Amino acid sequence: ARRLRDLVIDPAKGAGDHGVTVSFDRIDPEHEGEVETVRARYVVGCDGARSTVRRAIGRELHGDSANHAWGVMDVLAVTDFPDIRFKSLIQSAHDGSLLVIPREGGYLVRLYVELAKLEVGERVAGRNITVEEVIAKAQRILAPYTLQVKEVAWWSVYEIGQRITDKFDDVPAAEVATRLPRVFIAGDACHTHSPKAGQGMNVS
Repeated sequence: ARRLRDLVIDPAKGAGDHGVTVSFDRIDPEHEGEVETVRARYVVGCDGARSTVRRAIGRELHGDSANHAWGVMDVLAVTDFPDIRFKSLIQSAHDGSLLVIPREGGYLVRLYVELAKLEVGERVAGRNITVEEVIAKAQRILAPYTLQVKEVAWWSVYEIGQRITDKFDDVPAAEVATRLPRVFIAGDACHTHSPKAGQGMNVS
């Protein structure tokens, strides 16, 4: 296992040269304390929302300063909502959003329920949200249609933040016309958002 220690870009190197030098700390027990160096033409950082590569090239995520809490549950539901067996997105006037995804087999339906905006630094685990709260919120969003949950096969709560970085590579704005990028960031390293409905497919 390795942890990124340093990333150095030599903009004077040509396109065919190894212009990026990356140093790693070895953290596996057999090699703990050792430093490993790799030279490459290009580097792609896919190291998540707390990306070390993103910080190394001076990029920042911009967007909501707080995360949003969502609930998800697979339920056996009785409802007069006419499209419960179709993929649907419901946006209520005051209570948030609800995403309906029918499960295989034709009996259960998965509901993604927008719960609340979290405070800066707050984690959803600290709210101790119950499945009853998730159901109640789904009922408010779906009103005036009714929703009775007869059985909950599975449920969970999670948090997402809607953020995107200012650029996806290492080239400063003033140098765009004079050199090509060497380091790129992808995935959560450059954008974080809800994974539902393929929202990130055309972002990175």
